[in-house]
Amino acid sequence: MSVVVVGRSSFMAEEVRKKAPREWLFLSHKEAIENTAWADKARCIINFAFDPKLRTEGYNEPGDIDSRLARLIKNSSSHYIMLSSRMAYGPSVHADRGMREGDPASPVNPYGNSKLKVEKSLLEILGAERLTVLRMSNVFGFEPGRRSFLGMAQTRLAEEGKIVYDMSPLVSRDFIPVWRVADALFKIAAAPSPGVYNLGAGFGIQTGLIAEWLIEGYGAGELHVNKFSQADAFWLDMTKARRTFGLEAFTVEDLRTDFLECGRMLKSWKKAA
Repeated sequence: MSVVVVGRSSFMAEEVRKKAPREWLFLSHKEAIENTAWADKARCIINFAFDPKLRTEGYNEPGDIDSRLARLIKNSSSHYIMLSSRMAYGPSVHADRGMREGDPASPVNPYGNSKLKVEKSLLEILGAERLTVLRMSNVFGFEPGRRSFLGMAQTRLAEEGKIVYDMSPLVSRDFIPVWRVADALFKIAAAPSPGVYNLGAGFGIQTGLIAEWLIEGYGAGELHVNKFSQADAFWLDMTKARRTFGLEAFTVEDLRTDFLECGRMLKSWKKAA
């Protein structure tokens, strides 16, 4: 086997599986920990599994699935790809709200704190040369029913005919569709390079626009804004990742197309329900 993917039922892993090479092995985190025959044969491991308690309650070692997997391959030559989050940075320190790999990491919530502690744990277990950390922006796709930002937006659009924000629609954030994440991971896993890298669109887009695009694709609906908070604007600088892995840039128009497609899929899903 060349690549082992752990957390096979996760939102992102399911998208990766659609186009993954046949020799890639997909496991649940329970399978990976209980049956370790894969550990000496894998060239590269990508883990999608994450204990939800680390997201809401903060870091705890028993819930750190990444470190448990890393210890299983400690004495091998396997490379580890960790899916971290832009939350590990904390708020942007730049006037343009960008986030760059050399920025200080000062997370301000349990999720960001957990991700940063996992990064440090993996570095201690595996060493710098066998670890690639991907700090990801807001990943979206067709996801009604998920408790994510876009999942809840799609759910309310389908059920209530509206998208509801508790923030200003003028706030700009970085969004990347899950199918573009999958394409990036194929390139990164083919020739992993150690270090910390951003993975996002490389630009921010006003959240009001993404609501408009979802509604346009769906064919009906409206945006309701309860609060006009300006918090949490950000975008991820993709210069390092694109240079290292040969990742293709995409445009605002490409992103619009992706959101329109999500809206159309939501319309078809609603009709079939």
